[in-house]
Amino acid sequence: MKATGFSGNDVKWIFILLSMVIGITGGLFGLLFGFIFTSIIDVIPFSTAALPTIAVGSSLVTTGLYSESLGTLSFTNTGVKTGAINSTGLTMVGKLEGSRAKVGLGTTSLVSYGMSGNGSTNTGLYSSTEGTINVSSLGNNVLTLDASGNLTAGTFNGTSTNSSQLNGYTQSVYATANTIALRDAYGNLNAVLFQGTATTARYADLAEKYETDREYPVGTVLEVQGEKEVTLYKGGALAGVISENPGLMINAEGEGQYVALKGKVPVICEGDVYKGQYCLAIAGGKVQGKFKEEMTALDVLNIVGVALEDSKNKMVQVKI
Repeated sequence: MKATGFSGNDVKWIFILLSMVIGITGGLFGLLFGFIFTSIIDVIPFSTAALPTIAVGSSLVTTGLYSESLGTLSFTNTGVKTGAINSTGLTMVGKLEGSRAKVGLGTTSLVSYGMSGNGSTNTGLYSSTEGTINVSSLGNNVLTLDASGNLTAGTFNGTSTNSSQLNGYTQSVYATANTIALRDAYGNLNAVLFQGTATTARYADLAEKYETDREYPVGTVLEVQGEKEVTLYKGGALAGVISENPGLMINAEGEGQYVALKGKVPVICEGDVYKGQYCLAIAGGKVQGKFKEEMTALDVLNIVGVALEDSKNKMVQVKI
């Protein structure tokens, strides 16, 4: 080209221009052919036995199951979200939406206990009202999960692992009316009155509450005398002994102190008392011990009981 009169700079710009024309032309042809081939491939159906398929039906219904955002499942009966998804005998009426939604339908045919969204007589899970999930084994609303997450039914068959109410009654550790009794943190059961038959007792004696003219210590021997029902023993008619832990309490709502009438009780003693001796009441509300051969005829009137062990610290265990 220099021979024909072109300078070196002209030759350079000619080659640059030719290169640009060739590049632009080739790019346009590439885009055109690529668009044509992708359009052809797009209309060719894709099918392979190695991947599961979900057939989308064309039927339109009024209720539906759909998701407009990832992680959210909604129900509607407005007809806005419609369509049908059928797979392996499982019917889900509605439309699933979302860029990353994943649906697991399983491989077992669910006909008798399937999922449907039209509230028909089919058994299973369905939505007949927006915001409500119904479960039915008879074609009606046996079990209902409402918008607040509550379940209601005529009968629940199964095992309950946690319940705050039973037949409408709440549980309580206190002696509160119309509640279900619940053991407290110490294992105790509280109530105002127990109606029934007691077969065992924790403590040893049977005691009745009597009015006393003053408060007497445990183990004091009393007699029927004084301004109240009983008083300190001075040689009168024997009433009993102030009980420590009565096993059976009679006249519990009365006034006074519990007086042991039968059983094993500690009693205040005068001097040493030995196991097997008769404990005889003496003035001052105490007892003294006598063996059988030492007793007189009058001593029989003052017998409180028999010593079950030797006395200790001026107290003796007596069987009344």
